[in-house]
Amino acid sequence: MSAFIRRLFVVAVSLAALPALAANVVTVQTVDAEPGDTSVRVDVHAHNEVELLEYFNLLIFDETRLAYVDLVADRGGFWYGYYPTRVEGDHVYVHGWAVDYPDCIDPVAGDPGPPLFHLLFDVLPDAPEGLAALPFGSEGAFDGHWNDCSGYSVTPAPTYHDGGVQVEPTTGVDDGRAVAVAPRAYPNPAAGSTRISFVLPASGRTEIVVYDLAGRRIRTLTAGVMAAGPHGVPWDGADETGRPAPAGVYFCRVRSAAGTAVDKIMLVR
Repeated sequence: MSAFIRRLFVVAVSLAALPALAANVVTVQTVDAEPGDTSVRVDVHAHNEVELLEYFNLLIFDETRLAYVDLVADRGGFWYGYYPTRVEGDHVYVHGWAVDYPDCIDPVAGDPGPPLFHLLFDVLPDAPEGLAALPFGSEGAFDGHWNDCSGYSVTPAPTYHDGGVQVEPTTGVDDGRAVAVAPRAYPNPAAGSTRISFVLPASGRTEIVVYDLAGRRIRTLTAGVMAAGPHGVPWDGADETGRPAPAGVYFCRVRSAAGTAVDKIMLVR
């Protein structure tokens, strides 16, 4: 065997040994929350390489930590006829479909891809610390398969990655001090930029996050150790990608080892 042929043989064997890349992937987001938090958003992302007519999923949530609130389609819609989208106990049956058929749900490159749909949960006030897992199940038609725009099952079948809500212990101090003394945004309403002012009673790790009304994280303004005393953090009215957030009501949450405080911000355009 010539040296050239041997090299080709080695390359072919090496490529054959590589794991196959998943062409279609569904990933449940894992988000942090505290007992008593409401309308916590969990995105279900999809990377689909073909146009989709419909998809069937079953998700099972932890009733010891979560209470179901809503299910929202981000791409396409939900089917309520045969094989209806519904909630039964801790089971969420999801039958998504292309509401603009014959236009189907467009292919999306990249992993994990944009949300296909999302769920909203309330965290029970007495929820124990830990992961409230949101795994995929399989029952009848709700077995995780996709159908393409021709009505045929998509191959390879999607690869699924579970997620859920990570319930963190409620922060607080015994002497009743607040995390932030009178957190306030000014100007408010804000036409673009605003500044959130607050006072920390003690130094420690502090996270300042802006959320929308659906509980979706819009922008993390800062996350790190901050000294005790007064602080001011600007928000330019943009999301994590730098795009201007739409006009509406937002919440700025200041969380530190001492506790949590929230201020409402009205953004106008």
